Amino acid sequence: MNFRVLLWSCLSILSLQAQTQYDTTQHKKFLGFAPLSDTIAKDKNGIFALPLLYYTPDTRWAAGAAGVYYFKVKPSLNAALHPRVSYLQFLADYTQNRQLDAWATWHVFTQDENYLLKGDIRFRDFPDRFYGIGNNTSKSQEEKYSYNLFVLKSLQLKKIKPGLFVGFDYELEYEYGFSYSAGGLLEAGNITGYKGGVGSALGVVSIIDTRDNIINPYRGRYAEFSSYFFLPQLKSTFSFQTINATYQQYWQIRPKHILALQA
Repeated sequence: MNFRVLLWSCLSILSLQAQTQYDTTQHKKFLGFAPLSDTIAKDKNGIFALPLLYYTPDTRWAAGAAGVYYFKVKPSLNAALHPRVSYLQFLADYTQNRQLDAWATWHVFTQDENYLLKGDIRFRDFPDRFYGIGNNTSKSQEEKYSYNLFVLKSLQLKKIKPGLFVGFDYELEYEYGFSYSAGGLLEAGNITGYKGGVGSALGVVSIIDTRDNIINPYRGRYAEFSSYFFLPQLKSTFSFQTINATYQQYWQIRPKHILALQA
């Protein structure tokens, strides 16, 4: 749902906004939680969490929680600088229609940023809509369906030089437990993938990351190139290859004014 994507992005920015502050006052924590006005000049880890409550026609009332745990790994004795902030995010909600979405993602720099570990894990049981295939579909063709989704991604990247990481990724996506609208195209069984299946792939990934702050950057760049191979030997239902590339650049043109480019 777009609501979750928006919330996830806002949560990331709010929870780690403290990284860009320069007030070195040490604030007290309550039950281990640091206030957003705190900084990590001295306190290099913290937790930010908030409750969720919302209503949509597909879910009716829903409740849950979202949060971030952020931290810095201590550098070795010979390192001049601390590794950048690492984080673990989570989001989970349950609806009045007995639907569940639980999602966690992580981005961790090890000591001296020798390794970069990224990934996410998710279980989702939520409704969706299908409008047919092609460019000439209409709202009247809408079919509602639901299914279970399990996703796991795990990247292990080695630092080649400061800001450059190369490594491998394993990706698993399992879709199952489908239910369809009666009399629709999906129920007829003629659409490829109508029963779900398994996507299992190995990926080769290279990342250039010189951002000063991985969540709320002021300057630096991020470039990622990857290729994934979905193979029957990995128990993948479908066999194909993907090639992906992304690029982001950030410039601080004046205090609190950032110019960003994404391609």
